Amino acid sequence: MKKHIIPFLLVLTLVLGFSQNQSRADLLIDDFASGVDLSTFGTNSAINDGFHSGVLGGYRDTFVVASSGAINIFYSPVIGNTIAFDGLAGSAGFYVSTYDGFGTNIPLNLDILGGTNTGNFSLVVYDANGEGTAHVNVRDNGGNTYSSISAITDGFAGTLTFDYADFLLAGVDLSDIKSISLGIFSSGVADDFTIGSFSATTGVVPEPATLTLLGFGSLLIMRRRNRRRVA
Repeated sequence: MKKHIIPFLLVLTLVLGFSQNQSRADLLIDDFASGVDLSTFGTNSAINDGFHSGVLGGYRDTFVVASSGAINIFYSPVIGNTIAFDGLAGSAGFYVSTYDGFGTNIPLNLDILGGTNTGNFSLVVYDANGEGTAHVNVRDNGGNTYSSISAITDGFAGTLTFDYADFLLAGVDLSDIKSISLGIFSSGVADDFTIGSFSATTGVVPEPATLTLLGFGSLLIMRRRNRRRVA
């Protein structure tokens, strides 16, 4: 009986240790469930549209620019919580949301690394009618900033990812973030994009309990090897 228990404990220990070591933590930046709808006709439109529970820091600063014609921005909880970028006929432009808490020049003081250096920002794209680009900009409290850009192709539906490694290589301190911005830019006229959740996903450093399990597993392996040598 005893000789069967040890292998079972060994397998259980390694499985638990591996699964916890591979776990990840998600930080929701914006669920786009609510917001102030905006339209701009050849002009700039900027607004802090109030408190939202599904927004990092609670507040979202929205900036819309139409270089020609009009760009409409709609928030909708109807289809999985989305924001629609609607370029009217003959119009082009961009939309930017900045997450830096309430007020002006107030830092998030956010650490998204959690003791590691792996992970990525992710943006769900439900539908793309036209060509464009998605921009994720991060500024740290030291003044370092970097924008990662991903193409949005016509007909694309899926998730765009922006690797932390690119920001770290550019010298941005992801453990001391001041602000995060998301921008959607149309490449032509009458482009329409429907965007879902914007989040950050970070690899998790093993907790002490996980390290203990792994250590216990290693001891069991050594014990069994020693017994085989004696036998």
